[in-house]
Amino acid sequence: MSHLFEYTGNAFVDAGISALMEWCEKKHPQELTEADVRKALPEIATLFSQEGWVKTFYTTFSNGVMVQPSNKGKEREKWLEFIGELVKELQPLGDQGACVACGRRNPVRIKKEKRGFLRSEVPMTSGSLNYYSYASTGADYCGVCAIAIQLSPLVLYRSGGKMILVHSSSEKAMLLWARSAIKNVHAQINLNRYSGCFSENFKNPQNALFQIAKKLSQDKEDWANEPVAIRIYHFTNYGQGAELGYYDLPARIFHFLNEIQNSEEAEDWYRIIRKRYYFQKGQDRIWLKTAEKQEEDYKDKKNAIYEGLLENRWIIKYFYGFQQRKSYARWALVQLYLKEVKQMDKQRIETIKRVADEIALVIQKDESDKPKRLGQLERANTYGNFRNTLRLIIKERIGNNVENPLFSLDDFAERLFPDGALGWRETQDLILFRLYEILHSWLQEKGFVIDEVEENRNSEVE
Repeated sequence: MSHLFEYTGNAFVDAGISALMEWCEKKHPQELTEADVRKALPEIATLFSQEGWVKTFYTTFSNGVMVQPSNKGKEREKWLEFIGELVKELQPLGDQGACVACGRRNPVRIKKEKRGFLRSEVPMTSGSLNYYSYASTGADYCGVCAIAIQLSPLVLYRSGGKMILVHSSSEKAMLLWARSAIKNVHAQINLNRYSGCFSENFKNPQNALFQIAKKLSQDKEDWANEPVAIRIYHFTNYGQGAELGYYDLPARIFHFLNEIQNSEEAEDWYRIIRKRYYFQKGQDRIWLKTAEKQEEDYKDKKNAIYEGLLENRWIIKYFYGFQQRKSYARWALVQLYLKEVKQMDKQRIETIKRVADEIALVIQKDESDKPKRLGQLERANTYGNFRNTLRLIIKERIGNNVENPLFSLDDFAERLFPDGALGWRETQDLILFRLYEILHSWLQEKGFVIDEVEENRNSEVE
């Protein structure tokens, strides 16, 4: 026997299916029945007709039945009337169809106007009848997918004056997100205080995306073999003008965040995150002093690490203080980032760590009034300068009768600088991080910690 619901890949439809599953306490879309739909709709209509939720519909369903002035005071009745027409069209999934979401049922028509679905029924479509292919009068959705879209506000995440729609490649992640949102909905019902869609006051959508990933990680599910890629749509469907942006969190970054969340490195990670909120002033980044305010004050600010992760940029330079010659975490956190996010070869990671440890021994044997080789490694601003400093360190080790070479030719070409001059900064950052981790206390004792330098390379504009 065929079933009504199955994930489609359409973000609004899938969100509505997840919402209905959680509302009806089902674990799989295929378990939802027509009886579940008919039972849930009046309950959801009562919720949606509350003042806090009606306001939500201005953002999501511009000029829909909930927000038409003529329907004021009759929102529940009118929404059930509209949705009731769609319930009449409930059909099991077939083998084929013209619905733009499921592709396995035929589309229905809004009976009064004999048309498809416009912005008032489906967010982010057009309100113009001339917009659609083949002069079609509206978007072609079947009744089941159209109902699911109408239920999607249950799991939307309010972000300032816009909404965030969460979509994932993982059905488990979709259901767990729905669980968080519906839990908030039930709390509103129990308290008789209706505030609309779930919100944690994140106005910055990138910060919101990482908060969503954090909440999923905190569920302590086994994500090891689950490819959890997340996309959020940051949108408004206002009648005055719709807006849409989206942000992708790849599976490798989710797994990195999940590993951190359940490790001893979590505290260091969040400390580093707090250091990298900023605002832009001309061409310069001004880092915010997090010690002066609470985390709540930074929810709408930009974060360099979050941006770097989403744009696949190198972020290790934010893991240490160049001025203080101090690492902000242990090598274990760096190793996790290199393995999960940068997909770096294990042998390369181990080689860089070993080379840095050997360099640290050379620096500690320096009896001069300042650690010369460390300063040269720090000041190197070209690939040639950095290689030359390594050459000088090699000569010094030979002079100290160290038997083992600092690195082999294969190490140099394949592990330290596999991309030659293109990626040498990454190796420099990793070596400096490791040196600061090992030597910071020694540098303090010797009075070698730099209090001021002309320029902090970690704060350069990218």
